[in-house]
Parts: sequence; C-alpha cells; structure tokens
Amino acid sequence: MVFYCCEVSQSYTSHTSITKLLKTRGVKLQGGHTVNVSLKPTETLFIHLGWLQYCPLEVTKRTRFLWSYRYPLLSYVANLKEMQALNLPAEVAEACITLGSKQDSHKHIISIELSEHKAVVLHPKYIIATRGDVHIKTRWILNRLHSWVTGRLRYIIFYGTGTIYVYGQGGISLERVEPQKRVRVDQHALIGSQANLTFTTIRNETFWGYYREKEALFDYHFMGDGIVIRQATVSNELIALANANPFMRIVNNFMTIIGKVLGF
Repeated sequence: MVFYCCEVSQSYTSHTSITKLLKTRGVKLQGGHTVNVSLKPTETLFIHLGWLQYCPLEVTKRTRFLWSYRYPLLSYVANLKEMQALNLPAEVAEACITLGSKQDSHKHIISIELSEHKAVVLHPKYIIATRGDVHIKTRWILNRLHSWVTGRLRYIIFYGTGTIYVYGQGGISLERVEPQKRVRVDQHALIGSQANLTFTTIRNETFWGYYREKEALFDYHFMGDGIVIRQATVSNELIALANANPFMRIVNNFMTIIGKVLGF
C-alpha cells in the first residue's frame, strides 16, 4: 500500500525520523493543494461534485448517482453518491486531470494506492474520488466497549487494486505505528488507518470540556504495524456535532427560543 500525500511537509518538519521510516515503507510525499491524476482509456475516475478543477476536452463526463451499483446501499449510506464518472476515449492515450477543492483552500489531498487487495479503513466522508478496481465492505464490532465509547459500531473497509483520494483539513499527517510504538490520535482528526491495526480508547479530556462540546472525551490508541492517517485541524462545528448529546441539544434549542423572544 502506497500513500501519496499533498501538503504534509509542514506536519513532518519536527518528525524527520518518521519521514525516513515512511519512505522506507514506500510512502512518497508531494506538495500542493491539488493532485494530478493520469487517466487512461481503460480507467474510470469517480469524483464528488466540487472537486474537479481541470480536465481536458477529450474527457467524457456522466452523472453517477451511486459510486457502485454492486453495493448500492453501502454507497448511499457511505455518502458515495451524486458523483461524476470520467472516462477517456480509446483513441486518446492519456489525460491529466486535476483534483482540488473549489471552496476551501485549506483542504489538502492524499492519494492511497491499494494493490493485491490490501485493505484500509476510512471515514467515507473524507473520500473525494476513486479510481481502479476498488471494493467496499463493512465490519460490525458490537462486542467491544471501545466501539460503544466512540459511537462507531460499523467500520467501512476499502480493498482491491486502485486509488482512493481523500482530503484533510489544514494538512495531513501519516503516523507510523510500530509494535514498540503506539500512536494516539484525536477521534475527530482521524481519517483512516491500515486495516491490520488494532485500537483501544483512552480518556482524553475532562468531562466538562466534553459536556460543553469543545473536546473529544476519548482518543484512539493504535497498536500493531502500519500507518494511521489524520488531519491537522478540526472545526469547532465538527467537534460540536460529534459530541452533541440529546440533553445539550434540548437546552440549546430552548435558549435559542428564549433569546429570540428577548430580542437577542
């Protein structure tokens, strides 16, 4: 499995040894807020709306309501829907397509190349495009307390031979996990990890910070031998949405109504 990163160099300025380790494992780093995709006639690029910055006139576009009609329910639930399918005519040897956010310049891109059915666990909301023979499956984990603590009972696993393009806010870091070195990651910053890694949860914050929807209460603690992908920054809105509990929603809605009545 090879990771091609965009705009991660700043994340590694104080992690030179990590960068060397990653390079020995076939991890290549690239710069820029965009990524160029070399499309061939035998390939199809599926891309979310709003992420295609440039494509030649020779490229044909068509609407793809579901990423995979082989997995219609999974595609819909994973938000892999309302995409574009890009193809190249047989008479054109190759075309260069540029991917990048049209709305937020702070979103950075990483491409994950899968081969020989290697698997990676990803949050589908960070996926912007796929190319090649990529498949999807799920795994329910109901018998572990850590899954209930994080509220994540089902994991989306991508495998096959192809490329998955994902984005991260403010930069992307690849954290190396080794048997002698465990990695701790904020659950809100986590994008994905190699499927062979195991994890537990550890207490991260005081209860009041979690109660006020400012911090995550638990972090992921990864073990094994592989790579964890995380983004550099997380918006307050995402933290609040992830931490929102029914009681606080009721209180906030009530205070909003009172504020409107009082003219605030």
